Amino acid sequence: MTQPGRPSPAHPVRTQARALIEHAGHIALVRVRRKGLERWVLPGGGQDAGEPLQATVHRECREELGLHVQVGPLCLVREFVPRNHDPARQPFDVQCIDIVFRCTVHDDAATPLHALGLGAGA
Repeated sequence: MTQPGRPSPAHPVRTQARALIEHAGHIALVRVRRKGLERWVLPGGGQDAGEPLQATVHRECREELGLHVQVGPLCLVREFVPRNHDPARQPFDVQCIDIVFRCTVHDDAATPLHALGLGAGA
């Protein structure tokens, strides 16, 4: 028997860390395509076991955008059930907790900001 408030196979909880990156009046987003549907989301993703949330944001921004970010303050906590918002997620049944941090991009970014539509010349 599972204790109340604990994840279980019948009620999995996925913790995700995301980055709110604002630069020159633009917000960085990642396009996600799944089963013919398209949506735009903040960069970030699932937290690995034992991984601090800030490390998740660093890893995901590097993987998705090629950017090295400075993780700043927590700005949003959002709870949602993906299958209620994205029919492509059916029948995957999970409860997600998105933890969003305000982030800034380091000047030594591997990807120029204008290539992401975030900097001068975008």
